[in-house]
Amino acid sequence: MPSGENNIKCSPQWQRLLEEISEKQDIVMLIGGCDTGKTTLAMYLFKNLASLGHKVALVDSDIGQSRISLPGTIATKFFKDYKEDFEKILWDDIFFVGLINPAKNINLVIQGTKKMLIKALNAGKEKIIIDTTGLVEGKIGLELKKRKFYTVKPSLVVAIERNNEIKEILKEIPENKVFKLPVSENVRVRNRQERIFYREQKFKKFFSQTYMLEFDLSKIKFYYNNKKFNIKEKYIPRGRLVALNKGEQTITLAIVDNVSKGKISLITNIYDIYPDKILIGEITIDTNVLL
Repeated sequence: MPSGENNIKCSPQWQRLLEEISEKQDIVMLIGGCDTGKTTLAMYLFKNLASLGHKVALVDSDIGQSRISLPGTIATKFFKDYKEDFEKILWDDIFFVGLINPAKNINLVIQGTKKMLIKALNAGKEKIIIDTTGLVEGKIGLELKKRKFYTVKPSLVVAIERNNEIKEILKEIPENKVFKLPVSENVRVRNRQERIFYREQKFKKFFSQTYMLEFDLSKIKFYYNNKKFNIKEKYIPRGRLVALNKGEQTITLAIVDNVSKGKISLITNIYDIYPDKILIGEITIDTNVLL
């Protein structure tokens, strides 16, 4: 059995959590502030649950620092083999939020998390781990986590905290559904610049090979914050991140190059794509970063 992501030495508490999930739990939600080790723990659980023969899925709803997807998205990944290289895999399904701050549209974050969970359940996954953002403090943090709990209805909530920063959230969750953990000594706190650099590198890797595509504005429906709008009446800046959809299914992401003369030009990683919807977000990418 693998010992965890990058062979990190796990604590006895992690081992007990693994046994608890393997024997009794199905949907597990991880909550904790920024840099508390949620994703590292998630990797440990995925690989070890898979090694025990469980059908495992991850729902990554950390839209600011997504691991299996891109910033501004919620994704689900199905694990078939614990030996999979986690850094090389991509999502099995994706939901475009278009934000890196969940406080700007809690409804959309909740909607996307639920949709990806349903995808995992429909795929027959028996152990589903939901990773979440580090927004846990204040009224917005409380509302986000409380609503996410009541929406996804996890059988277990893994609460990782340093100094009681999630105690208000835990008051909303039945005690018998909570497994508390301290922050691992292996966790390294990252500063704001490191977080920005991480997002830039994710985009740079995804858009390492690109194509310029052009579409007729009249043949595509445009949505902003999940609401349909007339693109001719709204300015869309160069560099804006968008999702290319076929119906409700997001096929890939793209970057706006230009909107003029009834056409939209996009930079994307797939050349033979024919979307009927384009979802506009609020993330703007400096294309110089991609060079």
